[in-house]
Amino acid sequence: CIKLPKPNITLYPKKLIYLGSNVSIQCSFKEATQRPIQKFYLHTDADKMKPHSVKPDGDTATFNIIEAQEHHAGKYRCNYRAPSGDFISSKSSDDLELFVIGKGSDSLPIISLGPTELVAFGGNVTFQCQSKKFSTRFYIQKSGEEMLQPCLGTDETTAQCFVSNVDQAHTGEYSCRYSESKPFIISKTSKLVRLLMTGKRNTAQPNISLIPGYIAQLGSKVTIQCSAQGQSKRFYLHKAEDKRNLQIAVTNEDRKNFSINKMNWEHGGSFYCSYTEPSQFFTSSEPSPINFFLCTDPKLSKPNITLAHTQWVVRGGNATINCQSQLWAAKFLFEKTGKQMPLQVIEINGTMGTFFMKDANLEDGGNYSCRYSAKEKPFIISEPSDLVTIKITGMRTNFAHILPSPMPLGKSGGEAGVCKHISESMRLALSPCSIQLSCNRIRVRWAPLHLLALEFCVTGAQKG
Repeated sequence: CIKLPKPNITLYPKKLIYLGSNVSIQCSFKEATQRPIQKFYLHTDADKMKPHSVKPDGDTATFNIIEAQEHHAGKYRCNYRAPSGDFISSKSSDDLELFVIGKGSDSLPIISLGPTELVAFGGNVTFQCQSKKFSTRFYIQKSGEEMLQPCLGTDETTAQCFVSNVDQAHTGEYSCRYSESKPFIISKTSKLVRLLMTGKRNTAQPNISLIPGYIAQLGSKVTIQCSAQGQSKRFYLHKAEDKRNLQIAVTNEDRKNFSINKMNWEHGGSFYCSYTEPSQFFTSSEPSPINFFLCTDPKLSKPNITLAHTQWVVRGGNATINCQSQLWAAKFLFEKTGKQMPLQVIEINGTMGTFFMKDANLEDGGNYSCRYSAKEKPFIISEPSDLVTIKITGMRTNFAHILPSPMPLGKSGGEAGVCKHISESMRLALSPCSIQLSCNRIRVRWAPLHLLALEFCVTGAQKG
């Protein structure tokens, strides 16, 4: 029995075509000069009828498809017969797949990357493709490559493709498509996502800043600035909630401003920056710290802020601030006047948030307010509450030890001696509290946690 080797099969110009396009399928056998070929036969799963046959031109036969339709989509393979035996056929070639973009494919799928589009060398990433229609198959395609990679885990409208041990070969731009009932009739492509790999070499982490601040009014213009040392960079601005690159910009400077001309509720969220060098297009820096934009909604009622104690707090002591909302809140923000960012963001599911201050220092004194975000829209926040004031006093001291010991007037040096004795005692015990001295009057104001006030008045030698 004569065994004939399998031929090669190729397709031109590409394996993915639109309806009405022309395509050519070529079958060839390099050793045809030594083993003449009678005919090549083209078989397809799409057409169960008799295979198409063509006499070769040398070692190659071409099968032309004019104005391709949906029924032309499918798998193709070819074989050949030698003149010496009309009933002796070669092995079939490898399968070749022809995809046709169907008529009802106007609904574009949505592609995303998780957990982030920035992946460390050797890390894992997941592509997710989602359609609005019931779908039987999903495909991922890398830009510049013809091959469509099928995705696993389809649940009718969503599929995921897993990539493990990411290296430089995986970086690039990707899109996805889906098919409904017929696997080779597919949709138009989604938008592109970029898979960036954080470099193995040391790159400076970029900085991110929000202008004018992290809170914006509806309709206002805001700017997100990304910066890094050096020049000629491609900056990426990422929004964590979208899992995609929000904006991309190339600059010859060490910073780039990304503008939002009219702030709306959808712009609220968590942002971070990364960048690539010109020579490493898909090798990214480490991401910047996450910064978030919040948008105020005047329709949300103001929260109520209270102190769990008086406004006086002993230095080294603790303070507690409560913030209460009328609506069910997702988070509470505690702010201090003069600080650009909130002191604390408390994730909660309720109507009360509590801010604890431990080991209070003098710089902790000041005015405080709070805001909250509703559960339905966590990045939409209320206007600030009214202010509460915290004042920091001196170290906690036993009041009995502050009083100077009795001193006979005759041994004190007169009124001046009493003044000196009291003032030195007060200065050691209460510094840096306020001490007001005069030759004939000493007034010491002290405000410990329980608001006890002490006042000494020395008006003459008789009261010494």
